[in-house]
Amino acid sequence: MTSMALSPDGSTLYAVSSDNHVYMFNAVSLGGPTSRFGGSNFACSSYYIKMSVSPDGNYVAVGSC
Repeated sequence: MTSMALSPDGSTLYAVSSDNHVYMFNAVSLGGPTSRFGGSNFACSSYYIKMSVSPDGNYVAVGSC
C-alpha cells in the first residue's frame, strides 16, 4: 500500500496499492476489501502516489506530482 485515506464519516478506508488498484474497506469491521478499482490506464509504480477523499465522501483522488 502506498497511501491510505479515511472517509469523512470514518466508515470507509481506501488504500492505493502498488498492484495498480485502489481498494475499499469497511472501516467499522475490518476484513478483506469490499471493492477493488483500477483500469488499464492506472499505474501505481511509485511510493509517491498518494490519495485523498473529498470532504463530502463522494470522490477519491489518486496521483502524484
